Amino acid sequence: MLAILAASQTGLALLTVLVEKAPLALLVLRPQPEIMVLLTGRLPPMVIVLVAVPLRLLIHIAYYELGRWGGERLVSRTRAGAWALRALSRRWLGAALLVSCLVHQSTPVDMALGARGTARHRVIAALVFGVSLSSVLIVWLGTQLTPFSAEILEFLREHPLATAAVVSVLALVTFVLSALQLVKAARAARKEVVDEGRQ
Repeated sequence: MLAILAASQTGLALLTVLVEKAPLALLVLRPQPEIMVLLTGRLPPMVIVLVAVPLRLLIHIAYYELGRWGGERLVSRTRAGAWALRALSRRWLGAALLVSCLVHQSTPVDMALGARGTARHRVIAALVFGVSLSSVLIVWLGTQLTPFSAEILEFLREHPLATAAVVSVLALVTFVLSALQLVKAARAARKEVVDEGRQ
C-alpha cells in the first residue's frame, strides 16, 4: 500500500515535468481519472485505456487484499472503511456495495469487501467490468474536455516552478497523512490482537 501511495504521490510531485516530457510515465505512476482526462490530449485514447485499466485494477485488488489481510480491525480504523463495514452488516447493502463497483470504484469499499470476506471472484469480476467501463468513459470525457485540458497544460508550461512547488507540497502532505493513517490502523489492529491473546 505504501508503494502504491508513493508512486501516486511521486507522479503528482513530478506532474509539471512528466506531463510534457513523459506523459506515459505520469499515467503509470498515477492512473487516476484526473490524470487520464488531462493526458487525453497528449496520448492516444486507446493507449490511456490499455495502460490505465490493468493498473487501476491492480490498485483496487490490492486494497481488497489488504482488507482480507487486516480484517475488520484494520478497516474499521478508517472513517470511510467503518461506514462501509456498517453497510456490509446488512445483507442487501453488502450486495449494493459490490454492485457499486460496477459504476464507481472506491478503496474503502474494496477494503470493506475484503474484510467481510466477500468472494474474491465476485469482487474481481465486478472490478474488471467497472474499471474497464469507467476508464473508457473517463477517456471519452477527456476527449470532450480537450480544449479545457489544453488550457491547463498551457498554464503548467507558463508557471512550471510555482506549480511544481504547490503539487510537491500537496503530494508530500497527502503521502505522509495517508501513510500515518495506514500505519496507525495496522498498529492498533495488531495491538488488539496481542491484547486478546494475553487475556
